[in-house]
Amino acid sequence: MNKITSLRFEKISFKNFRIHENVSFDLGDLTYISGDNFTGKTSIVHGICYALYGVSFFGQSNIDNLMRENTNNVEVSLVFSDQNHQPHTLTRTRKGDKTGIVLDSRTIRQEDIASMLCDKDLFLSMFNPSYFPELGTGAREILECNLPDVPNESVLEQLSEQERSCLAGYVISDPVLMLKECRASLKELATEKARLGGQIDYIRETKEITDQKLLSVEAELRQTHEAINRLKSDQFVGIDSDGLQQWLTQAEQMKTGEAYRNAEREIHMLSEKIEQRKSQQYVSSYQQHLAECDAQLKVLASQCKEIQKRIESLKPGDCCPNCMTVLTEQSLQAIRNKLSVEYNSIVQRGNQLMAQKKEIQEYEQKEKDKFMQFQNEDIDRMSRQLTQIKESCHFPNTTELNNQISEAKRTLQYGNLNDDQINELSCLEATLSPLRIELDALQSQDHSQKLKELVDKLLKSVSPEIAEQTADRMEELGYLDDRKYAKQYAVVLLEQKKLSKRAALYKMQQKGISKALAEEIFADMDIDPRDQIRDLIEQKYERYLVDRKGLQKTVNALMRLGYNYYDVKDVVREYYTEE
Repeated sequence: MNKITSLRFEKISFKNFRIHENVSFDLGDLTYISGDNFTGKTSIVHGICYALYGVSFFGQSNIDNLMRENTNNVEVSLVFSDQNHQPHTLTRTRKGDKTGIVLDSRTIRQEDIASMLCDKDLFLSMFNPSYFPELGTGAREILECNLPDVPNESVLEQLSEQERSCLAGYVISDPVLMLKECRASLKELATEKARLGGQIDYIRETKEITDQKLLSVEAELRQTHEAINRLKSDQFVGIDSDGLQQWLTQAEQMKTGEAYRNAEREIHMLSEKIEQRKSQQYVSSYQQHLAECDAQLKVLASQCKEIQKRIESLKPGDCCPNCMTVLTEQSLQAIRNKLSVEYNSIVQRGNQLMAQKKEIQEYEQKEKDKFMQFQNEDIDRMSRQLTQIKESCHFPNTTELNNQISEAKRTLQYGNLNDDQINELSCLEATLSPLRIELDALQSQDHSQKLKELVDKLLKSVSPEIAEQTADRMEELGYLDDRKYAKQYAVVLLEQKKLSKRAALYKMQQKGISKALAEEIFADMDIDPRDQIRDLIEQKYERYLVDRKGLQKTVNALMRLGYNYYDVKDVVREYYTEE
């Protein structure tokens, strides 16, 4: 199969392709396509891509959405000429799951097209301007395969003296591989250097700053403990916990008793039967008969209209529709009489059908009335049985007993606390764990050991000479700009992820950014934690603020992001008001 280096599309034909059932379009050097939306303009470019490569204009291989609705077969035929002005016809068909490709009356495979023209990605990159940028790494491979090779000497001539000196000792047998390895090493060194530099800055922080933070966390922890103790001081005052627990045990034993379970089971079964009987609908047994009557009446009415029309249209001089003789006044009257007899016969049949239909409708109404009567009688009977069972049982109402048990459990767990106090206590207790973790981290810092560890890691990474050269080059490229990196990361944490400043500070320290630098960056950023909370509620949590369960879920989620409980509480009140 000869290689084709140029294409000129001349004609395209569709069968069951998108909105087109069976249509063809002539194409030229410059073809203008116009029309309203959803009239099939884009189908032309989709069809060209499908005929050549079995994909859409955007490279999608699943072409079920390109097929016309309610069809399981599609055919696209593309006529084109090559660089020698030789015409060719390429037809791609799909019937069910089977796909066939025919070029100039010969069956071919998809790989034959790729060999004859080019691969799919290269064609779509030329045919669709938006396809190439979406290829990612594949775009680079296409460029490398289709751009001419550049000699190493030409590349070296474009470099500075310093850059050429750095490459003087290397044998560049594979520039691409060498460049990939150098970039990987540079990236690894840059990452490690930035991380180690940030950690060294953090270790060199003055002890005064650490002590101040320690005092701040200790004060917050103390205030949280005081708030918890305040809430718990009167939590169970005046409550007989032992007596309440004894009643709860007896109530739950009553629920599990045999007599209670039997009564509850029977009540439940009868309630279900009542609902099932209520939901039953009347099903007519006369619908088919009525439909047949209506159909026959429609036919008879149509016949009457036709006869009436014939009677009115006949006049002397016309040909008889039966014997084809010319009508006279005498023969015309005879034909009209004959048609009138036929008309009256049809009317009589129609009257009989109407009477029959009315009789059927009366039977249907009687049957429906009887169904409704039996249904109501069954519901009344089962309702009386349900009432008798409930009245004969010496047990409290199931719903009432369950409510009493739930209330007793709540009292044993929360005592005199109302819902707001319970919520506040839960949030305060949730705050304790992060505060203790932060306090332990501050109290367990070993600066000397960490500094020694970082120095050892740096010496193990590279030789002193290479380390110095690499550091200079990284600084020149801006890879060692700690402030720039810290600011970018702070924007991600505070503005995109909506973390609190406390949580963001912890994350930045984990990345090796010094605490002093992070706090300096925060000071330059005008961020109100309450505005952050509002954004989070509107983006993720507002739909939950419809009941107390959702309220608790929202508050806990915001607390886990490091926000102050009282800020969370005040902002949530703007979106949730208890009815």
